[in-house]
Amino acid sequence: MSRRAKKKKKKKKKKKKKKKKLSPYWLAWHVLLVLFFGIGLRPLLEWSGLYTVYASFAAAWQERWGRGFTERRRREIERKQRRTRYKRFGPEDPRLPKKW
Repeated sequence: MSRRAKKKKKKKKKKKKKKKKLSPYWLAWHVLLVLFFGIGLRPLLEWSGLYTVYASFAAAWQERWGRGFTERRRREIERKQRRTRYKRFGPEDPRLPKKW
């Protein structure tokens, strides 16, 4: 018997895995958890004061990130402008004489 035939025989002998069914018990808990996160969590955080702490932290982080992004973009634009300005005076400039 060849190796391929043996492998096919082993595959046939293996039992197929049964699909696990979703239990209604777990489904109910999942729905309750989603409802809590969707509806009840924010009022709870606002009542406890944690939402204001989170909002201020998120705003500060976003401002720092935005500041860094705009700074990098500004430097990139300045670099491009500098290149175009000095490129005019380079050796490839057709306005210059041949033996400059």
